[in-house]
Amino acid sequence: GSGGRGVSPSEWQGVVPNHFTGYAGGLNPDNLEESLVNINKAVGDNSIWIDAETGVRTDGKLDLKKVVKFLEISSKYVK
Repeated sequence: GSGGRGVSPSEWQGVVPNHFTGYAGGLNPDNLEESLVNINKAVGDNSIWIDAETGVRTDGKLDLKKVVKFLEISSKYVK
């Protein structure tokens, strides 16, 4: 993760064995589709979670329009 800085990594790592692994770092509605494609390549068939703390905010406040778009995009990857 980016430690709350909202910065995406240059490459997504695979899951941590025997742990429910999460992915964070700059995920937002504008880059989520591409990021999920790349995360999916790294994790294969493993179940994961994703975080969008800063990516769904505008001026520091939760932006429900961004949340809805984020959920619409990510729902295609839910098994």
